[in-house]
Amino acid sequence: MKAAAPPGLRSLRRDPSYAAAVAKLTDVCPLLPANYVQKLVPGASAPQKERYPLRCTVRNDKSALEITFDTGPDEPIKGADFIAGLAKAAYLERLDPVSRGDAYLTVILGKDDTGINRNLHVEVAGHDGKDHKDDAIVVARDILAHLK
Repeated sequence: MKAAAPPGLRSLRRDPSYAAAVAKLTDVCPLLPANYVQKLVPGASAPQKERYPLRCTVRNDKSALEITFDTGPDEPIKGADFIAGLAKAAYLERLDPVSRGDAYLTVILGKDDTGINRNLHVEVAGHDGKDHKDDAIVVARDILAHLK
């Protein structure tokens, strides 16, 4: 009779595959965290969804929050900051090199059951001079929690 795996190994085996979960999605708008939509894009328009690639965008006259899932490469992004603790890897780019507030976060989710790499992209364009790095990371963490 085999001995039970140590608790740490059991939890690793049960960890869901983000990429496999994304491969089954047809609409990503329900993954947008409503509390962050209200905070980052007050008075936002109704979510606009796209199927190819899977995308959801909310915007008002000034700001936008967008999430996208695609099948892009699983390589580091040149010139981007590495962000630890998000799926396989994550990289943050600044959309405006002058104000450096608007953020574009790419989270590499790994390969799905068919061997295709899946990525999550979170764009926070506040156009308000505030640093949205932490906002992009929190939105990504919330989405990852819902993919489990």
